Amino acid sequence: MNKLFLLTMIFALAASGARAQSLGGSGYQLDAFDIRGKVFTAAANETDGSPLLNSNWGNGVVKFSNGFWVRNAELQFNLERNELYFRKNDQAYLFVDSVVEFSLSYVENDKTVTALYRSGYPAADRRGKDTYYEVLADGKKLQLLNYRNRVLLTRNNYGEGTTKYYKSNEQWYWYDVAAGTLQKAKKDLSSIRNLFPQFNKQIDSYLAAKGSKLRTDEELMELVEWLNTH
Repeated sequence: MNKLFLLTMIFALAASGARAQSLGGSGYQLDAFDIRGKVFTAAANETDGSPLLNSNWGNGVVKFSNGFWVRNAELQFNLERNELYFRKNDQAYLFVDSVVEFSLSYVENDKTVTALYRSGYPAADRRGKDTYYEVLADGKKLQLLNYRNRVLLTRNNYGEGTTKYYKSNEQWYWYDVAAGTLQKAKKDLSSIRNLFPQFNKQIDSYLAAKGSKLRTDEELMELVEWLNTH
């Protein structure tokens, strides 16, 4: 091999590696127009409701399995298909590269909502590891997840025929990071104590400090944050 060519290749690879590190650590930030996608065409919607989490396009950050990521992407999430879409030049696309995590902000009822979704969790209830769960409370010990979906059903209307509509469902899960297990979550203290006896002391200290009986979903999320930091 020509020595000059070899040296040129080495310097080129070194420069490429330096650029990758400077832009994103293990990966680098992609421009929204660099994302590879497969055109998605939605079918005509003659139903009550929508399969989409956010009917209006939101803005978000996407992380790929190869470590690369992109910011300021226009995103929509389909709860019926558990699929993420992005928009470029007014055209909707499916991601070609595997997405492991994304967050998006969108407007709903004049309020801005931010959601974090992640895949890679153990298979559960006939769903694979590529399923996206909403991360309600994150952490290195315990995570509280929500699997949300919408199912298309048919309603019989007396004297008027039938109509199709979307029904929303959700199921909360505990993900034990150390054990690598995914279990259905009940929103009560006794269930949490039985599933995770190793956290009983932290739960007692949380109750002593906060005086909470977990009356709301927000208090449960706050408890998870406490368990991860104490």
